[in-house]
Amino acid sequence: MSKIENLRHEMEKKGYLITEESPSLGEITLREGRGGHIIMEIENIEREKIKNLLNNLHCRTMIRVKDDGITQFIIKM
Repeated sequence: MSKIENLRHEMEKKGYLITEESPSLGEITLREGRGGHIIMEIENIEREKIKNLLNNLHCRTMIRVKDDGITQFIIKM
């Protein structure tokens, strides 16, 4: 199982809705970035809950908020 598939599986086990397109209310998108990073975008989901879940999976993360209000997590597993 690839890193992104593993992360998708863990997020879905916790009850989060994962989509392939831009996130709408309460959704999460996952995609591969450069250098083996995973880009996760969320909208209207509590950032701390996601951050704690990623910490429990031993992921290093950087968080940024885009101009349109979507929160991005840049993840290195």
